[in-house]
Amino acid sequence: MQFLSRLLRRLMIFRAGAIGIGSRRTATAHHPFVLKNPVIGFLNLLGERGAGLAESDSRALADLFVDCRSSASEVPRCAVLLIYCQVDASGRIEGVSESLRGLIKRAGAHVAILASENEPQACINALKARNDWTANVVFVLNRKGPIFAEFFRRLFEMMG
Repeated sequence: MQFLSRLLRRLMIFRAGAIGIGSRRTATAHHPFVLKNPVIGFLNLLGERGAGLAESDSRALADLFVDCRSSASEVPRCAVLLIYCQVDASGRIEGVSESLRGLIKRAGAHVAILASENEPQACINALKARNDWTANVVFVLNRKGPIFAEFFRRLFEMMG
């Protein structure tokens, strides 16, 4: 529970009120982002390998958000983006020419979760290409089965 509290202070708070998709400003623990009517997006770039994960995560999380958008090709506009992809050793996302940060920026997401398991160094390398978009990025090294969706559901419930 203490871990969740620390994470909440670092992430944004979802409530009616402040900014929309694509807005930018500096956030701090004392001055967090507040997202009005947040939208969640699921981008499956793994094909069949990621379809089941994306569908089960969507079932577990979608009702916490005002809208849920899913795609296997086009980046959905959303405040929270879950990406199912394979990151190679250099940090490049397999099957797309755009960087991880580029996908996040195109979504307008302030929270991005790399929801498929990848190697730690590949994830670190994926963040090296900087752009002008800031977001909280979560890398998943081990989904631990249904615990992944349960964890994020509890986290987002606490943020609401």
